[in-house]
Amino acid sequence: MKKFFQDFGLGVSTTFQGFGFAFNNKMGHFFLYPLIMTIAIAIAAYHGMDAAVEWANAKILGWLDLTPIPGDSIWDMVISFLKSIAEYVIRFLIWIICVYTLHKTIKYIVLILMSPVMALISEQTEKVLTGNTYAFNFGQFAKDVWRGILLACRNFVVEMSLILLIWLANLALSSIFPPLTIILTPAAWLLSLAVGSYFWGFATMDYTNERRRLKLRDSVRFIRANKGLAIGNGLMFTLLLSIPLIGTYVGPIFAIVMCTVGATLAIHKRVDLQKRDYILVKESDKKSGAISE
Repeated sequence: MKKFFQDFGLGVSTTFQGFGFAFNNKMGHFFLYPLIMTIAIAIAAYHGMDAAVEWANAKILGWLDLTPIPGDSIWDMVISFLKSIAEYVIRFLIWIICVYTLHKTIKYIVLILMSPVMALISEQTEKVLTGNTYAFNFGQFAKDVWRGILLACRNFVVEMSLILLIWLANLALSSIFPPLTIILTPAAWLLSLAVGSYFWGFATMDYTNERRRLKLRDSVRFIRANKGLAIGNGLMFTLLLSIPLIGTYVGPIFAIVMCTVGATLAIHKRVDLQKRDYILVKESDKKSGAISE
């Protein structure tokens, strides 16, 4: 537990250091890319949701037969008024569903679209820290980006499944013991926050692991062993996303650079400066030694 909180503190502190680090090392231009991407997503989301609302609204109105009734009687006018109100309520509910869906998926949309930029940010950060340079190879770069995309898809499924289980468990236990709702609901919210933070930190840390040629399963083992780093790194993005109305769009602008730089700083401090190798590599060495003996 002590290691977890130490790692968590390191993950949080290095993420906040990411902002100054980027501007102090001529990496401030990387903030422009998520800004442009966020504007593009906002425009596309508006038009996409508007089209979805119109389509769904027309379908639902057709099913419910809520077309206005012609007629001059008071009763006809009342029915027409109520149907018009129902149409606006349906439209509003569809908008809410679309906005909620965007809020829940924006993290992974960002991870997929910005994967090339995040790979470059992580590589540039390591270059500043260690002087390590990596010759550009388009094939390897494309492979790195593809890995980031696959990881985002994998993590999306796992994260949504875990969060669904958390809230289903909360619902079931609260139904059996209603007074526990006061404790269980905040606990479920905190667990969901931690899960969301972990998977964002997971993604940003994997860029460094991949560049050091760790296979995906080995990267998973390393990050699980240092989950405090991942949660601390992803916490800022998760909290930014929680800001009402603007969080969905503000979060990616800052988090992409700060969290990616922060993850690289954290691994550097945890592994390089403390002369600690990756845990999984040590375990592999032990196994190899045991076999040879």
